[in-house]
Amino acid sequence: MLKRAMKGLSIVVLVGLLASLGVVSVFAQEPGFDPGSAGGPSANWVSIAPGQDHWYAFRDEGDRESIEITLNVQPEDRASFKVVTQDDLRRWADGEKLVGVGAGTKNASMNDKLFWTGSFVKGDTYYVLVEGDNFIPSTYQLTISGKDVSFPTLAEPMMTQDVMTGELGLTVEPAPAAAVAQGMSPEMALAPIGKYVQIMPGQTQWYAFRDEGDQSQISIKVDAIPDSGVTFEVWTPEQLRKWALGEKFDPVGAGTENEALKADLFWSGSFVKGDTYYVVVEHSGLTNAPATYSLTVQGDDVSY
Repeated sequence: MLKRAMKGLSIVVLVGLLASLGVVSVFAQEPGFDPGSAGGPSANWVSIAPGQDHWYAFRDEGDRESIEITLNVQPEDRASFKVVTQDDLRRWADGEKLVGVGAGTKNASMNDKLFWTGSFVKGDTYYVLVEGDNFIPSTYQLTISGKDVSFPTLAEPMMTQDVMTGELGLTVEPAPAAAVAQGMSPEMALAPIGKYVQIMPGQTQWYAFRDEGDQSQISIKVDAIPDSGVTFEVWTPEQLRKWALGEKFDPVGAGTENEALKADLFWSGSFVKGDTYYVVVEHSGLTNAPATYSLTVQGDDVSY
């Protein structure tokens, strides 16, 4: 169960502490698990779990210069990628299927690596979504190149001078809170739209949805890898307030196993007050390995 005594400010303090220790710089080399946490691709090979999504971002100046994207996957055919624009993201947020403006296809001259090339006429941030297949884990190496391609940095080195000694040195500016803390607090809660994300041991991730309080049925489902990798609870705004004050409370609901619905965890209920409600997902702690899961919240009057 969740640690009730944890203060609401503790998450903010934790983010600040990670930044001050330089841990933030690691995020720049890790894949994002949503568009808000996407950074540039690493030169290293990256592991991806079955059904998992990894997001990467790059900026192009929109001058029709050619862009090339290559994905090398081992084993072959166990991951794919699509190129996503801001308009694609807006349509996806409105509930449409995420299609993308392009996708990687096999290129015989490149040893069957997945390849895409194209250009843009608008200067903007674009995304590459790497998707693992639904069967076995794989590893991949992603490259994005182009004359005017650049990548967002979550932490940038800055030259500073010690006022006492006059010595010069490099420090790291903290990453923007939105890039580091996506889903890590109620204020940065994610939309529960069924996208696979990864959660680390000891980690808690937040989701939010609005219900109009007309007692219509709401269903919450979690599909997890491994099956017992996560737990979740449903919180009302009043329970959130008590949590922030360190007070004890019982959640309005919690996920339970439901084999009939092909969901690892399930909860169903309704509310009589129109408000924003929260789903709090926590790593189960049954293993020391990360877990992967997808969370969906559905109902006649549910919005995100």
